[in-house]
Amino acid sequence: MDSTFLELIDLKKWQVIQNYFAGVIGATIRVVDPRGTPLTSLSQPHRYCFEVISSSSCALDVCKQCLLFSPEICSKDPLLVAKENFLDNPNNVYYDCCPFFAHRVIVPIRLSSKDICAYIVIGPLILGRRRTYFEYFNLAQQLILDITNVIDAVEQIKIFSFQSIQSTISLMQEVANYLVQAGAQKTEYVAGSSQSKPITLDGQTFSFYANKILQAFFDTTAKQLGAERASIMLRDEGTDTLSIRISSGIPDHVIQSTRLILGQGLAGWAAQKDKVLFVDNHSVSDRLSSRLHQPKLRASLIVPLKRGDKVFGVLNLSTEEKDHKFTKDNNKFVVQLGKFVNTFLQDFELAETR
Repeated sequence: MDSTFLELIDLKKWQVIQNYFAGVIGATIRVVDPRGTPLTSLSQPHRYCFEVISSSSCALDVCKQCLLFSPEICSKDPLLVAKENFLDNPNNVYYDCCPFFAHRVIVPIRLSSKDICAYIVIGPLILGRRRTYFEYFNLAQQLILDITNVIDAVEQIKIFSFQSIQSTISLMQEVANYLVQAGAQKTEYVAGSSQSKPITLDGQTFSFYANKILQAFFDTTAKQLGAERASIMLRDEGTDTLSIRISSGIPDHVIQSTRLILGQGLAGWAAQKDKVLFVDNHSVSDRLSSRLHQPKLRASLIVPLKRGDKVFGVLNLSTEEKDHKFTKDNNKFVVQLGKFVNTFLQDFELAETR
């Protein structure tokens, strides 16, 4: 298939999405084609790569082979950017660690199950844990770098578990896949795909891809925040009630029996007031305590989900762990992703009607 990422996607809109995800993940992101040629500008270049490590001439010889480096650094001709080995075997998400102890994630953007039109390259990240001080000290000595600068930059690199980074990048991959496949449908590359059929739940209509984005958003937030119980409740506009439609850690009988009138319970209150709600068993106010139906609740984060100005559901995250509390950063992370989902749903609703 000869179609390319640039033919199928609005590059300006994608750059906005890419910049947004770079801010959420806290890492540098760019898209390259299957030959390794950069297709987008770098989002959020990280100082560890672009200031500290690359200030060493011997390190730069290694760094400039990385897909995260600008072609101007490598060569005036972007086609001369070195092709990396993983491009020869592009089956799945690819993880690696560079010689300077920073991880990258390379994510295929799929036009179909067999056809890859581009890759999202994300880094630097730290998967698992940082190396020891002595390892960084030896690295600094070898490259003739100031160890203070190295440690300071390393501490600015976000740490992820494999589970959390997988859930985080899944949302970005779903968005990218949707956009290129929607572009392909418009140009009749995959015309007539059954995946374009809408899905209707409680009066809420989602296209196939919108439903996948919603599921990816749910997986991302639930895993990233370590929620033991999580759900997305959708609002039935006919009855103004909320029902559980996506969940984890919740028994089937609870899923089937739960139906909240708008304003009822914590989720109903958050949906009615269109307010993010954080409560725990120590700080819950008198006006909300009567709405608590889980005696073992330790902390709960409830975020309204919107399309345009209208709340169509809520995301519920909760834990019973004694020492687990959702933080302000957790709140910010979920709200940021929620705003992105809102924007994305609006954009593709407009696209579907064109």
